Amino acid sequence: MIGNVGVAASVGEVIYMTYLLLLNLYRFFYVPERASPVMPLIPGVTIRFASLPWFLAAAGFVILIHELAHGVQCVVEGVPIRSSALLLAVVTFGGAVEPDEEAMEAAAAMSKLRIFAAGSLANLATGLLVVAVFIFLGGLLPATAMVFLHWVYFLSVNIALVNMLPVYPLDGGQMLRTYVASMKQRGKALQKVAMYGFLALIASNIVLSLVKFGLVPL
Repeated sequence: MIGNVGVAASVGEVIYMTYLLLLNLYRFFYVPERASPVMPLIPGVTIRFASLPWFLAAAGFVILIHELAHGVQCVVEGVPIRSSALLLAVVTFGGAVEPDEEAMEAAAAMSKLRIFAAGSLANLATGLLVVAVFIFLGGLLPATAMVFLHWVYFLSVNIALVNMLPVYPLDGGQMLRTYVASMKQRGKALQKVAMYGFLALIASNIVLSLVKFGLVPL
């Protein structure tokens, strides 16, 4: 049931990200004072060295949640996991969960979609849980915990949304490929249009952000 929720949520995430990127592009041209900077996260460039330990700790935690969600859904769907990859994910506090390729290819389309959607759903749920912590426990937590949780929230929500974009090899791109698998050549063309369209949308936001704001370090 949770896997099905993830598949449904993925559609909403793509629609919401499309809306945000198009709205921001509109603002750059017509109401530039309301535009927001869109920047890639580059340690030492858009992430200050002072923020780097917090970023790495939060990123490791968020990626671990993301990959373990994929792993749990693989188990539910009966798709074997390469144990070495799962061990790497736990030991390195990040890493990746790799499903068995042959079993993944042979799985039903809905099973694949649930597996691909699981990571982003887990990240989105983590972000919402952190918001609840801020509301109910924010005044009781030490400053260091608050900083860490702010980074967890920021990365969880952004990874959840960006990862669902129909750009290969992101999970959203894998989901689109699964959706259009039966459409053959037409499906491949649709994949390319979606991928290059979103890449152009993201790139235009980044370029306009650099022109207007320069590098904005966190």
